[in-house]
Amino acid sequence: MIKLKYILLFIVAAVFLGCNKEEDDIKAVIGSDEYQLIDSSDPVEKFRFDFYNDTKTILFLSADTMDYRWNFGGNNWNNLHWGDEKDYLGAVEMLKSNFFNKFPTSFFMENFPQAMYLCQKIEQKTEVWDDAETKNAIFSKKFVALAAVQDGVAGWSNEKKEAFGTSVIVEFLAMYLVDQKIVKIPKDFYKISEDDYRQMADVDVDPMVLGFIEYEDYWGSTITQQQDSDYPAFVEYLFAHSNEEVDAVVAKYPKMAKKITILKEMFVNQINLNL
Repeated sequence: MIKLKYILLFIVAAVFLGCNKEEDDIKAVIGSDEYQLIDSSDPVEKFRFDFYNDTKTILFLSADTMDYRWNFGGNNWNNLHWGDEKDYLGAVEMLKSNFFNKFPTSFFMENFPQAMYLCQKIEQKTEVWDDAETKNAIFSKKFVALAAVQDGVAGWSNEKKEAFGTSVIVEFLAMYLVDQKIVKIPKDFYKISEDDYRQMADVDVDPMVLGFIEYEDYWGSTITQQQDSDYPAFVEYLFAHSNEEVDAVVAKYPKMAKKITILKEMFVNQINLNL
């Protein structure tokens, strides 16, 4: 006999997946405790309530495997390990400062999946026989999972929090939005360094002279950036460095300036994001 909870999960999932992000605000209990959205004095519950009303994405702090693998996530073999309640607030505050507040609310309304899971650990598997890959974030058309509810997250150093946030941004802007064809990288971006991709590198030459963030290690050899890692490297650089640092690079390296200009224009024109 199917448990009542699974029936409720199926109904809730059907409602969310059948609606678009223009539906009315949810202000009442949905199904069971983990689906409550309450305008509460508790800062975590307040964040869940406000984030849904602003973006139409519902935040879950726990869920059954059946839920995130099927109802929201389609056919996948991801494993989410749930965090301790004591770390909820630290995770939310860390993500607000290092991810959510980096973008306007309207950006999440337009580009974020309908469900978001905050957990302690993510093991990503595409097929059941694959080796699991530990990730800070995974995005799909239907849901996002962020491994932010880690033990003692509130006490992390600013550098560690910023590094976590940057890794999420790279997964979001450089992987998910490209895969979903929401962002289309201009061909001109790649043309600037097209003759220098995947070449043996002269380590005495600054990679930024060639228009690269860094050199790569390839089977013990140092090579120039590969094309498929070029754009993600720029996304990481732009969000991990201050405007002053980026401006100094633009002033010093002509190829870097061209690439950064192209990307900033792309963000504004394609997703209304002004860096």
